[in-house]
Amino acid sequence: MAKAKVKHAIWAIVPAAGIGKRMQSTIPKQYLPLNGRPVLEHTIDALLRNSHITGLVIALQAEDTYFSDLSIISDKPVIPAVGGRE
Repeated sequence: MAKAKVKHAIWAIVPAAGIGKRMQSTIPKQYLPLNGRPVLEHTIDALLRNSHITGLVIALQAEDTYFSDLSIISDKPVIPAVGGRE
């Protein structure tokens, strides 16, 4: 008897709760621009292009005021969640 292949859902967790204290920047490093877009936006886009990834959970600090400004266009779910401490 042939075994049926089971497709598992794969979710990526992106740690993005750092504040960049060592960099001494007023903007958290994940939001610093790289080629005109925040680093985190590049990361999210790259992961969403992976056909094996079902969705993303982005671990943010509770005080994050930048995430809502990102331009994220996807049919896959991208869920912000409050992460742990740095």
